Parts: sequence; structure tokens; C-alpha cells
Amino acid sequence: MRTFSFSALTILTAAALSSCSNPPASNAFVGSYSGTFKIAVGSSDSGDLNLAVASDGTLSGTITLTSNVNKPQAAVTGSILSDGTTNATYKYAGTFPTVTLKGKLSISDKKVTGLLNISAADVADGGQAIINLTQK
Repeated sequence: MRTFSFSALTILTAAALSSCSNPPASNAFVGSYSGTFKIAVGSSDSGDLNLAVASDGTLSGTITLTSNVNKPQAAVTGSILSDGTTNATYKYAGTFPTVTLKGKLSISDKKVTGLLNISAADVADGGQAIINLTQK
């Protein structure tokens, strides 16, 4: 009986431990970044990008269109998953539409790079933004 009790307890303990949820994968993008963006083809638009990524992947920051004489600035909000999948939006003041950025970024040696597809209400395919950021 003693052997049975020990074996049963061992099996129950193993079963209980295996049912515990695994902690979520850490997001390598967590941190604060600054850098630049530029439109890949067909536009001379470029500017500065400052982003912060929280542990849950929430993305926030600012984008400044430095290639424009007025240097408009907007808040950026969105998310970035641990695999680099990014979905963010921003809107400059005035008659500018809300812009959506979607794509996949990569991180290596505290540098975030990649191409994000640009779309807005009036333009489904606005090209791509080249992103180059460095962790602060």
C-alpha cells in the first residue's frame, strides 16, 4: 500500500504541474527606441520615430515628418508581437488621414529594422516605410 500511495502521489503531482500554464514568451522588442523612417519608393518623405514597447507588446510614441517644412508630429499607437509583427496607427493634425503601418520588424544588437506597409482611408497601398531604430 505504501508503494501505491507514493506512486499515486508522484503521478498526481506530475499531472498538476503539467497543467500549469507556461509563462508567455518574452518580447525582445520591449524597451525605448529612437531613429528614423523614410518612404521606400516614390516619395521623399522621411522623419524621426520615437517608440516605447511595453512588456505586453503595446507600442506608443511619436512620429515627426522632418522632410516637411512644418515638421508635423503625431502620436503613434499600436502593438508589436514577439515575432516582430507590427500594427500601428498615427494621424497628423489637420486634414491628414489616419495612417496604418503593418508588417514585420526584426531586432538584432538593440537595432530594430524593417519595412512596414502604409495604408490610409484614401490610399490602400501607400508604399512602404523603411524603419531604422536603436534602443536607448
